[in-house]
Amino acid sequence: MNMTNNTDVNPVRPSDILPLAQFVQTTNRFLFVLGAGGVGKTSILVNEVGPALGREVWYANLNGLGPTEVTGYGKIMPDSLDMLFSEPSVWPTKRRVADKPVLLVIDEFPDYDPYVQALARSLFPASGAPMIGPHELGSDVLVAVLGNRRGDGVRNARTEDAPMTERCYKVTLTSELGDWLDWVDTRPELAATESHVPAFLKFGNTTGDEANHFHPLVEVPYDGKPHPCPRTWESAMLAEPMRKGNKRLHNILVRGCVGDRAASAYMGFLGVVDSLPDLDKFKADPKGYAIPTDPSAQYAMVSACLAVARQGVVDLPIAVHSGGFDWLVHLLMSVRGDLRSYGARSAVRRGIPLDEHPQSTNLLFD
Repeated sequence: MNMTNNTDVNPVRPSDILPLAQFVQTTNRFLFVLGAGGVGKTSILVNEVGPALGREVWYANLNGLGPTEVTGYGKIMPDSLDMLFSEPSVWPTKRRVADKPVLLVIDEFPDYDPYVQALARSLFPASGAPMIGPHELGSDVLVAVLGNRRGDGVRNARTEDAPMTERCYKVTLTSELGDWLDWVDTRPELAATESHVPAFLKFGNTTGDEANHFHPLVEVPYDGKPHPCPRTWESAMLAEPMRKGNKRLHNILVRGCVGDRAASAYMGFLGVVDSLPDLDKFKADPKGYAIPTDPSAQYAMVSACLAVARQGVVDLPIAVHSGGFDWLVHLLMSVRGDLRSYGARSAVRRGIPLDEHPQSTNLLFD
């Protein structure tokens, strides 16, 4: 087997997508976002960009549909030779949305039947109103086309023809660990799992280990095995509660998300977490405890402390100003600089305002 040799066309970070969409909506072009599965293309456009632009989101996935299902079924009018076509429900037509601001997300486009891809050209005319078959779209519809590349493990991915490429701004969304870690800290459902996945991935990213456990290249041809990517690590985080009740089944779930190699490395990291002393005792007397010097143990300890830091605290700002989090600051001041900065910023994103602590200038906020 070979590893994919995808070339990232015009690579961008997740944080670039919104400002790009803000600009593209001022043009008569569309945004074409390529990228590997699981990097967050659909989630970013549907859940973040649409609301941020004040646009109603319409989602279309035409995979497996034929031309007639895309443009609508025709019926000859009995008193003439005119053909009346039905309007498929996925399209924000002028009749449905009028001049309402809409973001139309067309997902998995490279997988479509070639005839369906050809029909989509009318969505991006050189002049005149955007159409799909005989149906005119609303007057304020911004289109974003998404898709994987053949080398991303998608067997049916096709390269779109030149007229499509000539009418868009094409970018490739890359998976940046730092962006993903920032995003995780903003998701309450993931923070509630108290998972150690973020610290494990952050630790692995600083060791110089050749193994990329976050989002390695996919084997070609794709063999169907679980593999690590942002989406599957999210699934692994959601499996964390199982660890408290049944570690064996938790191991099985994680392997079913990210594959054997990444799961084995993560289980090794969890072994370090489990070897840590009682955190309640550390919180009660942080200066009486020797902070580990081993990098993996430091990452494990910071992860464990961040997971429980908010427990039992009613007013987080008051606790920070009254010394309630001095134990956490002591820990962060005792570990390596990159981990100190990561831990401090992660605490702030979790609602613990360490940037207001008297020692905030020493916590390496950046």
